[in-house]
Amino acid sequence: MTYRGAVPPPNVVEVYEKYVPGATNRFMQITEREQQRRIDRDLAEMQFAHVQEENSKTNYRWGLVVSSSLMGFYLTIMLVCVFIQAPTEFLVAMLGVPACSAIAAVIAQFMLKRTGSKEDS
Repeated sequence: MTYRGAVPPPNVVEVYEKYVPGATNRFMQITEREQQRRIDRDLAEMQFAHVQEENSKTNYRWGLVVSSSLMGFYLTIMLVCVFIQAPTEFLVAMLGVPACSAIAAVIAQFMLKRTGSKEDS
């Protein structure tokens, strides 16, 4: 006879109890420990997921702060260049830097989503 789980069927438990007094109690203790282990593991996984989510939010906020600061700095430089009447070639080159960065960011995001979808399947 085969069974799954920590506690065998009642007729088998009766036989165990006959030859090993207290076997039923031991089976129940095993089952309770296993259940507590699963609960602890699930709680740990939930806490880990929460920490990861908080880290993602923090990283996202820092990314916004840094990118906004860099964009403000870049716009300040552009305005200074316009007011000092910098050559047109210089201004075109200065506009190319954020454009290339934006294109690179879009490509990186696309590749990241594409890679992530392959890993999920």
